[in-house]
Amino acid sequence: MTRLAILALLLLPACDKVAHLGAGFIIGGAVTDATESRPLGCLASIIVGAAKEAIGGVPDPLDFLATMAGGCLPLDV
Repeated sequence: MTRLAILALLLLPACDKVAHLGAGFIIGGAVTDATESRPLGCLASIIVGAAKEAIGGVPDPLDFLATMAGGCLPLDV
């Protein structure tokens, strides 16, 4: 249910950094759930965040940090 609430937040017009935070949370959470390894979930959000910034035009380091934070912060909600 929490992931659904985060997804709903992403669909609303919101700050770009909030969208990156939510994407990192979803990616990190999905990988953590699948592998039962929080470090792998964190690593996945780092890789996806870095790849998005490398491919997506003008890189924004704060977008990368927001994506990483969403996947790496130890939130058990």
